[in-house]
Amino acid sequence: MNCPSCAEEAPDGAKWCEACGHDLATEPRPTCVSCGEREVADDGYCLSCGHKQPAERDHMELRHGPVVAVTDRGRRHRHNEDAVAIGATESGAAVLVVCDGVSSTPGSAEASLRAAGAARDLLVAGLDGQDAAAVDTESLLRLAVEAAQHEASASTDQEPSTSQIDGGPPSSTFVAVVVSPTVEAIELATAWVGDSRAYWIGNGSARRLSTTDHELAGSLVRWLGADSIDPTPDIETVTVSGHGHVLVCSDGLWRYADEPGELADLLKRLVGDGRQGLALASALVDFANEQGGHDNITVALWSDDQPGSVPDATPQPPEPPTP
Repeated sequence: MNCPSCAEEAPDGAKWCEACGHDLATEPRPTCVSCGEREVADDGYCLSCGHKQPAERDHMELRHGPVVAVTDRGRRHRHNEDAVAIGATESGAAVLVVCDGVSSTPGSAEASLRAAGAARDLLVAGLDGQDAAAVDTESLLRLAVEAAQHEASASTDQEPSTSQIDGGPPSSTFVAVVVSPTVEAIELATAWVGDSRAYWIGNGSARRLSTTDHELAGSLVRWLGADSIDPTPDIETVTVSGHGHVLVCSDGLWRYADEPGELADLLKRLVGDGRQGLALASALVDFANEQGGHDNITVALWSDDQPGSVPDATPQPPEPPTP
């Protein structure tokens, strides 16, 4: 065997490394993401180069069936207050939930995480084993927002002092899309509170699913949390056809490309480069970081059974008939 600390050989059964004294019975320290040394202390700092290791919430990648998600701290914020939760059912339905914790309200990272998870769990449970036509998806989404609001408000109880801190109790935005594909079309039901967004980017069409931000003069007018004045969601259902992607994201992405056509062009380029699944979602996060990464960035992405199809927001005219 080799010592996990200094890599020197040690005889099988040895309890201590003769070269560095490392206790071979203990778990090895994690490798520093900056210098590669196994010198990361319990407080997260590398004892060799001093680099602070990323927290788990700083960057997370998720996959569930046809749904993938990436959430990232970005380049300017110290913490990631975004949260994402995804799910899929055996019947083919999919759930994408993104919550953007408001960074000016302490404890919002916990609020967004609890809200996203509660909504996802309720939606998946309500859809699982059901025929899509038999489910009142909009009513289910209202219940999911109520569950998310309850969890976001309850997070205040975990940190009772936050209501006395500047910014008020924890709060979060919310957006969820239920994707119900059939042989003929795809039904997209969207609920949102705040300014996180959802888009459909398809072959020949691109549209925004969360049609209006709950924002006035740069400030939220609807959000989830104990001090929310109006947590009522807007809910819209549309039916689309053809192949494409459902993109659900926080403003860490869309503020760099907010128009459906812009996102369609970006996706077309990335898919053309061979990006699919998690690689495609990660590339969207990378794009936002390359633009400055001023906010936390979260992307949840559903793709149909043609993941390599290239979305195009501008329908092309048909080829003229051959004489």
